[in-house]
Amino acid sequence: MNAIFTRLFGAAALIGLSLAAAPAANAALVSLAPSTTGGTTDLAVSTNGLGANLLAGFDIEIGYNPSAVTIDPSDLTTNGPFGSKLGVLDNFDGIGSVTVLSPGLLEISEVSFLTADQLAALQSGGDFQLFDLDFSALGGDADFNLLSAELVDPNASPIPEAPTWAFLVGLPMLAWFRRRSAV
Repeated sequence: MNAIFTRLFGAAALIGLSLAAAPAANAALVSLAPSTTGGTTDLAVSTNGLGANLLAGFDIEIGYNPSAVTIDPSDLTTNGPFGSKLGVLDNFDGIGSVTVLSPGLLEISEVSFLTADQLAALQSGGDFQLFDLDFSALGGDADFNLLSAELVDPNASPIPEAPTWAFLVGLPMLAWFRRRSAV
């Protein structure tokens, strides 16, 4: 009986890990890609895995080490660092903002005024850069962290994020299974 339970529990752990490894259908991922050149640190923020979903807006919070980097003031302007996949802000296709909530905490938001058909024409492929922030390097590790990401479609419905719960559940189960198998 104990061997059967152990095998079933192990199988459940493997299923949990495999769910975590592959994003759910139509689940989006938001990724941070920092790069440093000289005294400037560039942070590209992208989305992928949108599938059939269209992105019409986002609200993202990013944490960083304010003693290591400081944001470029030009990124805090009206049009800021935004890409063109939700429209061109200069053409009044939408509105965006970059706000320093506190030292080391940014909120970046953009909402498109384009129709679903217009967004579909801009977002073919589903993987694209949302925005690009420039920081002046002060020394040390910038330690960029994605604290929250809310993505919405043209109907203002949330776009689901890739499931991290499966990884959080599956990994402890796998560790327990390996420990039980060794006994």
